[in-house]
Amino acid sequence: MGRANLVLNLVDVSDPSNDLVLTETPLALEFFRECPITPGDWVINMTDSFGDGWQTSTGNGGAGLTITLDDGTVLEVGLCSPYAEEVGTFLTEGECTPNNGLEGTATITIPEGTTSAEWFFPGDQYGEIGFEIISPNGNVAGGYESAEAGSITVDYCK
Repeated sequence: MGRANLVLNLVDVSDPSNDLVLTETPLALEFFRECPITPGDWVINMTDSFGDGWQTSTGNGGAGLTITLDDGTVLEVGLCSPYAEEVGTFLTEGECTPNNGLEGTATITIPEGTTSAEWFFPGDQYGEIGFEIISPNGNVAGGYESAEAGSITVDYCK
């Protein structure tokens, strides 16, 4: 997604058939560029500055970064934590990424024809988690470093 601004100075748009009446008022328009999602392998480089894997929504591990595709498929990634309910999983459902405590890499595949993907991060219990999202083109398309839980913006133009 990109952003460009175009400013038009309309001197008079006062024809009675128009709904818009501006007299010597600048009008600012914003244009947004939408890019399709590049299918292929997306790499998530994950870090934990304390060195004990991810504790996201709970001090015992919690959920991982989830990616929900338009067909309903949910993908989940995150660094394994020794405090999780079951080592090797997030809440006993999704597989986590083995790591040295400080860093690890996961790869997800977004299939051809995917038109939307929602990226969601559940939180950072201790303010020590970071990650970057690398597109199939090899560009950093998004990321996170010790911020609040919520949706992650991914730039599909990269």
